[in-house]
Formats: sequence, C-alpha cells, structure tokens
Amino acid sequence: MRHAWPEFPTATFVRQCTAGLADLALLQRVHHISAAMAKALPADFSSAAAILDKAVDSPALAGWMTMPCGYYVAAQGLDHPEVALPLLARLTPRFSSEGPIRPFIEKHPELTFASLHRRSGS
Repeated sequence: MRHAWPEFPTATFVRQCTAGLADLALLQRVHHISAAMAKALPADFSSAAAILDKAVDSPALAGWMTMPCGYYVAAQGLDHPEVALPLLARLTPRFSSEGPIRPFIEKHPELTFASLHRRSGS
C-alpha cells in the first residue's frame, strides 16, 4: 500500500492487523484486517478509494490479500456506490468480490445490477 500512498502508516497497520488475529476464523480475520485498513486509510472514502485503486496496479496485490480490500470497500463505500462499484470491479480479477458486492445489491439494487450488467458484457 505504501507505493500507492507513501504516508500509509505501515507499522501501525501491521500491529493492528496482527493483534488477536490468530484466534479468529477466516472471515473474522478478513473483517479484522478490513477494520485496520479503515483506521490506516483516509476517512474520506473517495480519497481512500483512489489510494486502493492505485494499489491494485501493483502485481504484488493479489490473491487472498485482496479479500480484506473488497470488504473494506463494502464497509466504507456503501454510501458511495459510484466510487465503490468500479473499485470492486477492479479488485475482482485479483480475488472474487462475491461477498463484498452483496451489501450493494441490498442497498442499491438497480445501480448495482446495472453496473454488473455493463461489466459482464451482457
């Protein structure tokens, strides 16, 4: 994340991520890391999303480590679907956004299905 945002508080983020992580199940770990991301990234979702979007350009951001990113987008961006949905689309090739898209389907069904329809090429 540091290459996308040099001010990223890496040491604090790692400390918050690892605190109590061993005792958690997989999805609990994902949400725990997502919460640490919320503390580390700017409070303004559009600013945080821009940083995360830039981080997606790194081939190092792949696989399981992107799972908390999707859930971060779902938790912090639910009221900003115009920013969040394209970001979830960018994250999806790295790891499925099947879970993180669900809150958007529930809260913004028409907008979300229109976005999914456009991205599916249908």
